[in-house]
Parts: sequence; structure tokens; C-alpha cells
Amino acid sequence: MHGTTTASPPVPTPLLDVARRLAIALQLGLLIVLIYQFDLVNASFQNLCILTFFGFLVHASLPRQMRLHCFLALSLAGIVLVLGVESLWLLALGLVLIGICHLPLPYWGRLALLAAAGAALAVLRAGDADLPWSSALWPILASMFMFRVIIYLYDLQSEKTHPGPIWTLSYFFMLPNVCFPLFPVVDFKRFRHNYYNEDAGQIYQRGIDWMFRGCYHLLLYRLIYHYGVIAPGEVSSTVDLLRYMVSAFLLYLRISGMFHLIVGMLLLFGFNLPETHHRYYFASSFTDFWRRINIYWKDFMMKIFYYPVYFRLKRFGPDVALVISTLVVFFLTWALHAYQWFWLRGTALLEAHDALFWGILGVLVVINSLWEAKRGRARTLRRERPSNRQLAARAAQTIATFTVICILWSLWSADSLLQWLLLWQAAGPSSALIVAVVPSAYLASWLLLRAPARATAAPPPARNEPPAFWNTAAAHAVAIGVVALIGLPAIHGRLSVSVADALETIRGDSLNARDTAMMRRGYYEQLVSINEQNDALWEVYNRKPKDWALDAPVEKEFEFGRYGPNAQVVEKGALLRTNRWGMRDKDYTKEKPPGVFRVAFLGSSHVMGAGVTNEEVYEQIVEERINEELGGEDAIRYESLNFSGGGRSAIRHLDTLETMVVEFQPDVVIHVTHRQDELMLLNELSRTVRAGREVPFEFVSTILRDEGIEESTPDAVIQRRLQRHVRPIIRWAEARMVEVCLSNGITPLWVFQPMIGERLDEETDLAELITDAEAAGFTVISLAHAYDGHDVQELQLASWDDHPNALGHRLVAEALYQALRERADLIGLPTAVATSH
Repeated sequence: MHGTTTASPPVPTPLLDVARRLAIALQLGLLIVLIYQFDLVNASFQNLCILTFFGFLVHASLPRQMRLHCFLALSLAGIVLVLGVESLWLLALGLVLIGICHLPLPYWGRLALLAAAGAALAVLRAGDADLPWSSALWPILASMFMFRVIIYLYDLQSEKTHPGPIWTLSYFFMLPNVCFPLFPVVDFKRFRHNYYNEDAGQIYQRGIDWMFRGCYHLLLYRLIYHYGVIAPGEVSSTVDLLRYMVSAFLLYLRISGMFHLIVGMLLLFGFNLPETHHRYYFASSFTDFWRRINIYWKDFMMKIFYYPVYFRLKRFGPDVALVISTLVVFFLTWALHAYQWFWLRGTALLEAHDALFWGILGVLVVINSLWEAKRGRARTLRRERPSNRQLAARAAQTIATFTVICILWSLWSADSLLQWLLLWQAAGPSSALIVAVVPSAYLASWLLLRAPARATAAPPPARNEPPAFWNTAAAHAVAIGVVALIGLPAIHGRLSVSVADALETIRGDSLNARDTAMMRRGYYEQLVSINEQNDALWEVYNRKPKDWALDAPVEKEFEFGRYGPNAQVVEKGALLRTNRWGMRDKDYTKEKPPGVFRVAFLGSSHVMGAGVTNEEVYEQIVEERINEELGGEDAIRYESLNFSGGGRSAIRHLDTLETMVVEFQPDVVIHVTHRQDELMLLNELSRTVRAGREVPFEFVSTILRDEGIEESTPDAVIQRRLQRHVRPIIRWAEARMVEVCLSNGITPLWVFQPMIGERLDEETDLAELITDAEAAGFTVISLAHAYDGHDVQELQLASWDDHPNALGHRLVAEALYQALRERADLIGLPTAVATSH
């Protein structure tokens, strides 16, 4: 075993060993089906699972002395599979760092050289210099070396035996690491010494158990993410604030789910590692929470920092040593998280609320640790069953701990300390009830524990025998198979509509409504969700082209035409052409020719056609179809003019209508809207004010003045103060659009276009929007069901971009065309003519 001295466990008979391997392979195959069915993690991990399946069959069949070599070969193959030719740079840089650890120099000399190498790499990471490898390499290189090299060098210094190159390379380049920028900090000593240290079948089965646990953690995460999360701007009551805080903490399921998948996969190759998390939502104290959540990180900090500091300071007394060493650990945890952020994101993370989170949690753990040190832990030779009073006290402590952690986690996940404070202000005085839960629960616990209780002796603990292999394997195979089957559209489509919609929503790693609009996350979410927050890694995992998001000039607020006249650019993989007026459209004359019926479209990037060619935009498809199917030699010719642009809100549409659209003499104006209009308006007003520009509407300017909003007002304050004004501003803008249209002899038409993946009911989800549009004077058309019957993956440009692709535009074009045929009078045709075709 290359340096380990652990005795090998008894080997089962060859026939039984083969049968058990096949049982594990069956469960692993079902797990892979489940992972594919729900599109868990990312495409690269799914491909790596296939490699793992066949690799496991080979690895488990080899003699023990060859298995580690096989694991290393599979790990290197996985790196090549994911990174391609760039894997050579990853291996080369990694070998340089490993080589420094083995130079014939004193410990401090090697440490200094590693620091110098790290500093040089940091300069490259932060700079814009052209490198022979892409920026996608940095997160993976960092996840392999930024903490692991510290442990490795420490263990080299303390261990008596040399690990050997196979162990070293297997440790740094371990199989699943290439797919995860966040990776548990695996201890090198434990990695070696726990290798096949018990029955192989039990290790493998535990690996399946943890991988399955990781899968359902990720599925729970998606349910919470899509149905439990509330945006900060939507918090207006204590119930909303409670939902915001609890959901922020529950989103950590994504990390624990991925860590269980990672460690479970390692167990399939004999590395009998312990749990990474243990029921952390049920922690009954702050020290208990620290011991249960991200256990590998806690062990790393204790080994490298806590114990060395503690034993150096112990001569000043155990309490002094405990306090200082614990505070050092939490200070370094904050610093190392900022260090991790830099390597994974390439930017600094120095935020007040981040420091407050770790500082407050550290103080709470210190107080809790001192309490435990003084009070001591109850230890008896005979296990006792706790009384009902003791159980109730433990439940109260758990409630108090969970509440405090939720409050702290919401602080950590907020965009800023100011935004977090504004949430409490928005919730009102009743939000004090949330804080009051903590002392109330602790008081109840104290009263329960103070009362005399009679403990009941429990029977002697049973021997720690592993569960029967075949019973466990059968139970897991059935459970995994059932979940995988439920993920099939043919199966969940037979369930109730609400359940089927929920399952369809979590089948795929799509963004929820809040993040689709705001693209903002808390700390862990920004590192893991690699759509906007980790573009480099996203490019590799999803083959996103580097020039996908064009670095186009930023529009001046309320000026039309981002790209200018007669431009040709490639954006999101499609050629985008503008005419002499800066519109993404054909080169129409400003004067309307005789015999022409004109329709002007006002909308956002979904109407402009981001990611498709000019000819594929649904506005042009509808124009061509009307002319082809409803026209003729003597018929009216139709022209549709696209005045849409990315990120534009209702007040931008109004400004474009007043300053530009009316000059083209349209007969109909189609104002296309969706459910993100309110967020887009908030963002647009905030950008305008922060840039020191004027909003060209007195109605809106008055609101800004009355709310005390000016250029120096923080963005979080602007959005909070304007939240209650957004809907009235949209109502005013839509009423003004109708007034402008009617005064110029134009028919105003309001069209609702759904976002990809939305399942909507006009009587519930769209009732307020439709009512407001009709009250303003619009003729209303809803395309809410245009995408029905199609999966998200069929319709969006890519997994990182939810704009509709060519198929999506064709479906919207079909829905809009049919709606216009039913209202032929809107487009200048007698109803009889339209329905006759």
C-alpha cells in the first residue's frame, strides 16, 4: 500500500466478491441514470460518472496492489476528458508545486518557495496577461492545491515514511476534483491510512449511500431554490424576512450534496473517508454546529492552526489558550475564505458583512466552548436514555441555535450589510419576534434542565456491526430506481399538475425567477453557480464560447441604439445586424410608403432576438407570414419595425415611443412585456440615478426627489425605497403609452411573452398585469402558453443563457400570428379575410 501499515481486512470468497461488485455496479448505474435524469451538477460530471462506472468495474477486479495505480490512471483520464489539451498545463503547474514540496531543503525553505510560487501565480491570476492556458484552469488548479498543499507539506514534515509518487499524484489529482471548484479539504494522512481499512464491500456500499444522499440533497436544494427563495426586495413583513433567512441557510444543501457525491465516489475506489457533514441543521449549540458542518474544514483548521496555537499558549492557562486559539481559527477561516474567493473568482472579497459573520460565529463558539469547559460533558460508563425533559431541552437548544445561524447566514448571504439592515427595516417592529425566539428557547431549556429528571438506563449498546450488505444494497437499489423513474416525464406527467410542474422545474440546473433577473447570489452560491458568477469554469463545463457575451458599448440611458447604425456584430453565437436607424431590422424608410400597414415592437432582449439571427427573430417571422399567407397582389403590405433592446423597461419603451417610434408612422404599437419588468425597471432607475443622469419624465423624477434618492444614494437603498413605486410607475408609463398612441392615430397592443420555463395561469399569475394593461387602454394578448409541451433545454440558447433559441422564436411567432388572425381588425384586415385562410 505504498507506505501504509494498516492490516488488510479478510477477503471474501471470489464468487461472493464478484456478486457484491455487480450489486454495487447495479446501484451505481441507477445513480448515474438519476444524475442524468435530473441533470445534476454539470455535463462534465455526468460524463465523469460514466468513466467512474467502468473504472469501478476494472478497479474492483484488480489485485489490491494494482488498484491505486488504476485510480491514478482514471483520475488523469478524467482531467483530460474534462479539460482536453489544457489538462497538460494543469498537470505541469501541479507537478511544479509538488516538486517544490520535495526539494532537498529545510521545511521553512520549501514553505518560502511555495509562498513565492503562489505569489507569482497570484499575479498571473489577477492580471490580464495572455497565458498559454485559459482562465478556466485557475479554479480547478486552486481547488486541488490551495489548501491541499498545506496539509501535504505539514504531513511530509510530521510523517516518518515517504508516501511515494503514486500516493502523492492520486491525492492531488483525485478523480472527481476536475468537476468541482469547491472541494472538501481531504486530509492526506487519512486519505492514505483509511485506504481499504475495512471490508471492501462495506466501503463501496457506504459510497453508494453517500452519493445517493448527495443526490437528494441537491434535489431538495432545487425545490427550495425555486419555491422557497425570496428576493431581498420582496421582503415586506416578518414572515417574508423569516422565509428569506431560512431559505438562505437551507441553500447550503447544495454544498453538502456535492460533498457527499465527491466523497461517495472516492469510497468506490477504497478511500474509506468519513462524512463531510452530519445533520448540521440539528445542531444544539454553536460548538456542535462547528463540529457538524463542513467537518473536513473544521479538521483542517484544528490540525494546522488550532492545536499548534493551543499547545504553545497552554502555559498561560487552558482558558486563555482556548479563547485565543479559537479566535485565531475563525479569523483565519475568514481570511482563507477570502483567499479561496480570489483563486476561484479572481477578485478580492473584503466585505464588512463577511467579516461580521465569521467574527460573531467565532465569539459564539468561544463562549460555548468555555461553557462546556467549565461545565464539562456528562460521561458515564453506561449509556442512559434521556428523559422527556432532557429531550425537550435539547429541542429548545436546537431551535435557538438554528434561529441564530439563520440570522447570521442571511447576513453572510446578503449583498451588503446595508441591504441586510434594510431587510429588518422593511419587516417592521414585529421582526423582533424572530430574535425573541432565541432567549425564549434558551430559557425554556434552562427551566427544563433545572427540574429534576429521572434518567432511564438504556440496554447495553450493541456491537458496531455493519448492516447486512444485501439488505442495504437492495434497499438502495429500490430507492434510487424509484427516484430515477419519477424523474421520467412519462411517469411524473401522470401525477397532479402541481407535482408534475415541480418535478419538471427541478429536472435541470436552471435559475429561479430571482436570479434570472438579478443574477446575484450569496457567498457559496457565487462560487458554485457558474453561470454568471464563475464565467471561466462555465465556459469549460458547458463549452461556452469566450465571445458569447459581446463586450458592446454601454448604452446611455434613454438613448436608442446600443450598437449604432449599420452595425454587424456576433453576439451569443449569432450575427446581429442593425439598419441605418440602429434597429435590429430591415432598412425601412422613415416615411411610411403607400399601401403599407406598419407595426412597431417595443420590448427587451427576448423581442430583439438575442442569440438568433435577424431572420429568426419572431417579429420578422410574423411579418413574413402575414405577407405570405394573408397578402396578395392587391393586399396591404405589412412592415414590422423592431425598436426593442436588451434590458429595457417600460419607461425606456415610453421614451423610445415618444422620441422615435411615432416618426415612423406605425398603425399599431405592440408593447411586449413579461414578469421581470418590475425588476428591470428597478435596475434601470438605479443605474440612471447612480450615473448622475436625469430621467426624462417629471412623474418619475418627482418620486425620486420625494424619496430623497440622489447620485450618492447606495444601490440597496434606492431599490428598497423604490420598491413600492415600481408598479405605479409601470401603470403610469403604460397609460402614457396609450395616450401617445391614440393621439397619433396608433392602435396600442399589449402582449405578454413568457420566459423560458414559466408555467403560467392568466387568472392567477397574470391577473394584475392584464388588469393594469386593460385599465390603461391596451388591447391585451397573452402568449403565456406559447412554450407548452417543450422542455427548457429545447427552447433556450444554452444551459447558461435562457433567451429563446430559433425554435423558441418560431413558437412565439406561431402563437402571436394565431392571436393576430383572431383579431384581424387590429392589423387592418376584415375578419372574414383572415379566417378564410
